[in-house]
Amino acid sequence: MSILKIINRIRRYIMSVTTKNLLSKHEFKTITNNAKIKYILICRPNSRLGNLLLITPLLLEIENTFPGAKIDLIIKGSLAKPLFKKYQSLETVYELPNRPFKNPVNYLKSTYAVLRKKYDLVINASVDSSSGKIITQNSKADYKTFGAPQLVYWGDEGSFCHAAQKPILAIREMTGSRRKSKIPNLDLKLTHQELETGKNILRSICNNGKKNICIFTYATGEKMHSKLWWNKLYLEMKINLADFNIIEVLPLEKVSQVEFKAPTYFSNKLRELGAV
Repeated sequence: MSILKIINRIRRYIMSVTTKNLLSKHEFKTITNNAKIKYILICRPNSRLGNLLLITPLLLEIENTFPGAKIDLIIKGSLAKPLFKKYQSLETVYELPNRPFKNPVNYLKSTYAVLRKKYDLVINASVDSSSGKIITQNSKADYKTFGAPQLVYWGDEGSFCHAAQKPILAIREMTGSRRKSKIPNLDLKLTHQELETGKNILRSICNNGKKNICIFTYATGEKMHSKLWWNKLYLEMKINLADFNIIEVLPLEKVSQVEFKAPTYFSNKLRELGAV
């Protein structure tokens, strides 16, 4: 293990311990007039595609709850701008470097720019993000939420466990909204033209009238299954789902856990990938 990885693990542990009790110590304040919430900051200092996609339900909830409000977003990396480009409410995206220790000046510069700005509401989008909690704690705002409601009383406790729902439930609690409307789904707000492009790409891969099933075989960490596991699953799918095309979406590394037995698709254009 490299020295940078060791330092990062130590940093995460220290920050986790330091910020553990911020949520319980935070003074809960009810928003009495939604119309007064004009400027909002969402903190999600993370660069992973999946984690950023989980912000889209929160963006939709904010647009529904605070019509006309402008949203700033602080994240890591450069994926947010193409992902959220169709969200008219999004005003400024502050991009932290993926490796803070290699780019400390840029990291501090972006963080300082956020902390010196005055907001009406600051939302930490993940209750497990220590960096997000610290930015939220030190931000200038009348109202703050650290990523989860104070009480677990909203609907099914099992559904509350989903990371994307917690900040939405927190907003509903702060605004006193007891509505039981459905939590918004993931949404890139793909245009009709983008979706047509996705359809045309699918037709170019398999144009036999069958429906399509996409598999993504290359994950990280504990989500990474072996080639043996994937090949067994692929064989079962071929036998039991013969009426479907099975298409493998390749990662940036362009490797296949089923050894390229299935038709493949790759793109580094995120919105095109979403459309497909």
